[in-house]
Amino acid sequence: GHYRRYDKAMLAQRLQEAGFRNIRLRYWNFIGCLSVWVATKLFKTGISESFRSTQRTPLQSVLNSTLRVWLQVIENHVPGPIGLTLVSLAEKK
Repeated sequence: GHYRRYDKAMLAQRLQEAGFRNIRLRYWNFIGCLSVWVATKLFKTGISESFRSTQRTPLQSVLNSTLRVWLQVIENHVPGPIGLTLVSLAEKK
């Protein structure tokens, strides 16, 4: 299963220790957190790896297209308080 390797403070510290200056640090894929929570807590199941495959069912294609629009229009511009991915933009000092 997936587990978070870093939180924001830990990643910022590791970047600094490695000689980088953090420019931007944020969570991404807030809606993915909601999906995982619904799947694991409400339905007591997981997210199938087949969801990421190139051969999708029609429902998976619709969900994937909807997610793509959400990520491009909303999350790329408005950082969420949580997310499945922690993204950093940093430069060498």
